Amino acid sequence: LAQPDGYAQLDGYAQPQPVSLSHCPMRLLQFSTSHYCRKARLALGYKQIPYAVENLTPGLHALRLRPLTGLTTLP
Repeated sequence: LAQPDGYAQLDGYAQPQPVSLSHCPMRLLQFSTSHYCRKARLALGYKQIPYAVENLTPGLHALRLRPLTGLTTLP
């Protein structure tokens, strides 16, 4: 299975290559094991949109998300 540019194959899943936030206007706040977040990563990769990943801990994620979005949910 070919991966979009900027991706590496790891354990059967497409993993984004590290991107500096100074070169990347978009951040994906995610749970690393979430199927929905994986779909968002794959869609961003398919569209070749550069992004940086910030993994959050379930439960504690609300402390990080609420001030940014007013919500407590991820993609």
